[in-house]
Amino acid sequence: GWELTEMDALVLGGLMRASGGDDAFEQGWLLNELQGRFDLSLEDLSRRFDKSKSWVSRRLALVEQLPQEIQQRVRRGDLVPHAAMRYLVPLARANSAACVKLVAALGKKKPSTRQMGALYGAWLEGNETLRERLLTDPWLFLRAQEEARRAEKEEKPPAQQLIADLC
Repeated sequence: GWELTEMDALVLGGLMRASGGDDAFEQGWLLNELQGRFDLSLEDLSRRFDKSKSWVSRRLALVEQLPQEIQQRVRRGDLVPHAAMRYLVPLARANSAACVKLVAALGKKKPSTRQMGALYGAWLEGNETLRERLLTDPWLFLRAQEEARRAEKEEKPPAQQLIADLC
């Protein structure tokens, strides 16, 4: 038989599950458990899982930084895990209440990663009035942004539009 410590067994189990398409939250929970129970650093975890420190950090942030109600929406498939890691985690760090309000305002519709990026970018760049409107009706903002993009395309001559589309 193999002689494995408890930590080695957890890591091995995590590696075996990761090769089977384990989701980002399950990876985050395992990393969080290992970090807490065995006092492992990001470097230790990244080395043991043969992943970058950034990979480890992003998954830990999902389970440590995102409010529970948002984690549940991601687990149900209402929100894309990549979008949650890339946009909702930083928003939750900056303003947890705004993050929860934004996700609640999305309702039952499922935004794409691109749409979440647009909302996060607008929230970062916006003044207090724009931020409040985003948190009240994010879909209205996204429709307005799409209309503005469509109007801009119509104003350009076809050759110029083709060049813009390729860039």
